[in-house]
Amino acid sequence: MPGAPSRAIGVAAMLTLLTVVVAGCSSAPRPAPSATALPAGISAWIEPEPTSSATTPMVTVVVKNGTDQTLTVQDLQVDDPRFLWTAWAVGSEDVTIAAGAKKSIQIGVPTMVCPAADSATTRLTVDFAIGASIAVASLRLEDPQDAIAATNEMTCATR
Repeated sequence: MPGAPSRAIGVAAMLTLLTVVVAGCSSAPRPAPSATALPAGISAWIEPEPTSSATTPMVTVVVKNGTDQTLTVQDLQVDDPRFLWTAWAVGSEDVTIAAGAKKSIQIGVPTMVCPAADSATTRLTVDFAIGASIAVASLRLEDPQDAIAATNEMTCATR
């Protein structure tokens, strides 16, 4: 077919030009999210939520930012075998934690498994940004006051 090779070259040139133009219009590149641990100086644990009740069970995840940079928690989930599904942070806003500060983030507890297992490992998955980095951390979440066990007992007692 006459002109087909030149037409193909023209289309390829246009696609290359379009790629260069679009790439030039994007914002500054940021590192892609990666599975990691929380950076040194950042810690998290569970505490009881004072407003929790059998009808609205909640716990609190406390995040302490011991770094010299602002930390932004973009998403937070808690997995525990005593939950029928994953628990999520209450609200949809990012949580900004200043350097040296800590914040409490309410977690709505889903339907609980009754009776609960004797022992359980609670896991935290958190999407965060600190400095120019964004990442996803997954780690064991400590529950020093047994807030999830107490919530489980409270909700199962009402069934």
